Amino acid sequence: MAILKGLSWKEESEMQTIKGTYSKISWWRDGHMRELTLGLETSDPRYSLPRLSYQDWSLQIARARMDDSGIYICQINLEQILEKFYYVTVNPAKPSLMNYQPVVEHEFVKDEAVQHKSNL
Repeated sequence: MAILKGLSWKEESEMQTIKGTYSKISWWRDGHMRELTLGLETSDPRYSLPRLSYQDWSLQIARARMDDSGIYICQINLEQILEKFYYVTVNPAKPSLMNYQPVVEHEFVKDEAVQHKSNL
């Protein structure tokens, strides 16, 4: 599981600015046209916002895979767009002895018929 710490903000996801306009906090992945999250809504169930406090906009990626590596952007839309960029590298998990599942590339079966001589 990967967790990216988002921009800290002191209001709810849809906050009213001084001029009365509304702003949203969203997460994006560089090179993708659709946001990963918009407010509290997510586009994929693997992405979530744990929201440990009302200021917490961390992005959590469940079952992170190597192809999840890339640039992620936390964005606040105000009069100016505020962004924070993260470069994420997902490395393969190291197998533990308890959960080790070896990958078998080749399998060979050796069948030797052994004849026993009897002393009759």
